[in-house]
Amino acid sequence: MYLTVAALSLIHIVAGDISVQAFTDTQCAGSSVGTNVHSNPAGVHDGSGCIASSTFNSINTISVDAGFQCNIYSDTACQNFLTTAKTVGCLPVIGQGIICFSQESFDNPLAGSKAVIGIGKNSIIARTEGDIRNVVDRALTNACGNTVCDPNTNDVVTYQFGFECESGLADPAGSNTGIFCDKKEKCTQTVSTSGDYDNTEQRDYMKELLKTTMKQGTSQAAVPQDSDFFKSGASEILNNQLSFAQVVINDPKGANLAQVCYSKSLTDASKTFETDNVLL
Repeated sequence: MYLTVAALSLIHIVAGDISVQAFTDTQCAGSSVGTNVHSNPAGVHDGSGCIASSTFNSINTISVDAGFQCNIYSDTACQNFLTTAKTVGCLPVIGQGIICFSQESFDNPLAGSKAVIGIGKNSIIARTEGDIRNVVDRALTNACGNTVCDPNTNDVVTYQFGFECESGLADPAGSNTGIFCDKKEKCTQTVSTSGDYDNTEQRDYMKELLKTTMKQGTSQAAVPQDSDFFKSGASEILNNQLSFAQVVINDPKGANLAQVCYSKSLTDASKTFETDNVLL
């Protein structure tokens, strides 16, 4: 949160801003005390912070934000609470400290924010394990805590990729035994995540967006159902998927509030280089 004290004519108040002027008398007509107190619309939460002044006897509040609130304190440290001003106008009160803020922003930190989704340019052929959303959920659940995702906590699964088949073989009695297939390659599928956020509400919101994004970015089976791969008894369903997706939450001013990234890669389990023909 940023703190600010600004001297500004009351006629310059804009939407979402709060302005309070303190006075020496009880009718908001005497000499003013200090400068106007404003909320800070550029902060994550609109709030002025504690503004200390000489003793005042009334405050005049002007705001076009229906959710505004100003707390009045008897001391300059804003520790001894007196009352709250929730309506526009003059309020007789003796105090030395004021804090003004937008109640909506405190109640809902995501109010007015926008989520931006980004995806990678490459597709990847990999397993969905029934539903790609389960893979996303498992990876983020294991790697992401209350405020950050650990990029070193990966979701790793090893499986067989493709079959190598031979046909026309015969047993010793001369009977054709049909098609014989051996599993061709063993691939390791690795899902990595990274990100940071203020709370679990932001985390869970971004997780659901990533699950939906990856689901929509997954096409039908990349290997035809009538191919030798499936005729041989293979049970793996491989799909074209997104290799990367990211969600960023921006506040109304465009500042980055939170983000989470998801990426998936495949490598040959018996070699150090990338599995052949899995990146498009």
